[in-house]
Amino acid sequence: MAISVAINKPFQSAKDFLKTELLKQHFGLCKLKVGPLPSWRFKSFKTFEILLEAADFHPINAEQIREFYLGNFALGGRMVQAGGASPFSLHPPTLEFAEALHDFSWLRDLRGAKTPLSATFARAMVQEWLDSCNYKAGTTPWRPDIVARRLIACLSHCRMLVEGASGKFIKKFLKSLSFQFRYLYISAKTMPENERKLQTYIGLCFAAISLNIDEKKRQYIYKQLSNCLDKQIYPDGGHISRNPTVLINLLFDLLSIRYSFNYMGQAAPIAIHNAIERMIPALRMFCHQDGSIARFNGVGAILPEKLSSIFALDEAQGEAFSYAPYSGYQRLHAETTTIIADIGKAPPFYASYNSGAGCLSFEMSSGKHSFIVNAGLDYFAKNEHKHLGRLSAAHSTATISNSSACDFISLDQKNNELVINGNFNVSSEQIKGPQQIGFIASHDGYKKKCNLLHERKLTLTLDGNVIQGVDRFFTAGVKDACLKGSDQITLRFHLHPDIELSYSPMGNICLQAKQGDVWQFSCSNIDAEIEDSIYFASLKGAQATKQIVLTFRPSLLTKIHWLFQRTYSAS
Repeated sequence: MAISVAINKPFQSAKDFLKTELLKQHFGLCKLKVGPLPSWRFKSFKTFEILLEAADFHPINAEQIREFYLGNFALGGRMVQAGGASPFSLHPPTLEFAEALHDFSWLRDLRGAKTPLSATFARAMVQEWLDSCNYKAGTTPWRPDIVARRLIACLSHCRMLVEGASGKFIKKFLKSLSFQFRYLYISAKTMPENERKLQTYIGLCFAAISLNIDEKKRQYIYKQLSNCLDKQIYPDGGHISRNPTVLINLLFDLLSIRYSFNYMGQAAPIAIHNAIERMIPALRMFCHQDGSIARFNGVGAILPEKLSSIFALDEAQGEAFSYAPYSGYQRLHAETTTIIADIGKAPPFYASYNSGAGCLSFEMSSGKHSFIVNAGLDYFAKNEHKHLGRLSAAHSTATISNSSACDFISLDQKNNELVINGNFNVSSEQIKGPQQIGFIASHDGYKKKCNLLHERKLTLTLDGNVIQGVDRFFTAGVKDACLKGSDQITLRFHLHPDIELSYSPMGNICLQAKQGDVWQFSCSNIDAEIEDSIYFASLKGAQATKQIVLTFRPSLLTKIHWLFQRTYSAS
């Protein structure tokens, strides 16, 4: 597979890395401030009471509950057969399984079953966790964002857990909620400014709504959540991580918070309302006409019900943004053709858990089908394979000598986790003419490696039938490009697995969707090749697909013209 070779070397100097990145976020200081996590550390004489069950708008999957009863737990992309043992007593096969097990997201599925058996089973599961929970800092169950999601799940489905429960269970359950609240209240103050911190304050906000906490603390939580939203949600509605999936997850919780305030007859903090009104149009910006989300910066397989649920709750019914200058995205739409492009630099180091090196990549959908895509992420792949979808070669953009525009580093030596050297310069300019729309964007992500800048011009005719692209590579200044004789530029156009390829009588590549439109690809400079690729962002798991590849040496050719033209419309 072509993208498997484009793995960047880890950060070269550990000393520079610690000095410029880790110490900048005070990770070590954070742990010192939080302190140890013994069972007495965050206990108090006061146990909070539940005043209100919070709303929950997440879609449910009640079908998997039958497997739960049989001791089969399908969580985080893995199936574990616990038999008669507690799933909390078993060693989790993957981090994703552990996260899904300990965040209690399965409570909503049990409640969705709406049977006495499911409620009894839910209480039994929670009781097993309470009996086996190990107060150990640094473990998955006590990662602050996991604690926040667990707190949200418990408060959103507390009625099912409490009704018909014994007094002993209720007492232990409320003590655990109080402990987790105090732990989050301290931990949130030390976290770097990313989605995990925002998730933590959202969890605290759920607690402030549902529990009888002190009014001073309640107002402090509302203020801190508002501050996080102001810092992390850009004016154009995007998140600081530049990950569209983060918008989906945050919106479910923020919409629940707003609804709970309305239910109490109170106005939600204005920052929450404003964030929602910006985020939903931003989320629409990433939507293709087939109902999928553009695969940028961490997008994997997403259930269509999630999007439909969010848009059904959109009171304003805001239209999709066409340009997001803060988030760094461009959307071109004409008739039945949609193009979504990444024209931004990588997010800050501390918010780049799933970010990709896909600057100047784009996706294209026509009618009800996606044609050009990025590979996306497979969150349930093996650790050594997860990072493949984050490389530049996994995006429909250019790579130079099979390297990525930015580098990755793993803090746990298991997989490439965080983006470094991603703070390069990106410039863009919109094109609006009488017959076409488009953009010109460039970045210098390869400047340090070979002193080259990449510029991409992409236009779409107003009838939606012609897409023209020009990729240009030029030296960054007066110095000569630091190229070796073997260096080469590769332009990739990854295809959706449902697209079938053939050749026209003129030798152009034909792209055809099943019962859909037909497009032809041509390049005036060089011959295009078809190579194997992998599409990770599928509900079925990683799928084999194809990619159109243009390969050339920048010392011989610095500009490439290519064209997509629709030859048949199914509409």
